[in-house]
Amino acid sequence: MQATITPGKKPKQASRNLTQEIDEAAERVTNFLHAMTLEIQMLARACGKADVHDLDPEDLRALTLESSMITGLPLVGTRRVFGGGPGWKEDTTNAHTR
Repeated sequence: MQATITPGKKPKQASRNLTQEIDEAAERVTNFLHAMTLEIQMLARACGKADVHDLDPEDLRALTLESSMITGLPLVGTRRVFGGGPGWKEDTTNAHTR
């Protein structure tokens, strides 16, 4: 970040403003990371896990039909995967036997 000095302001004052802006930005990043930590802890508890590190890939679910088809994850509330995930193509060779 480059400090811009506006006419009428002394360089020391501009430097102090820049320092204050950096401190405020650092505080916002800290708040964001703290909020994300709390949210992942709530997610782990909602999955019945005591610790975040106990989460497994099986705990992941897609929220929409489209996201289930794209990711290959089961739709929330089901164990069914719609589509086949990345690179999935329907097998049309035996379509009449299904």
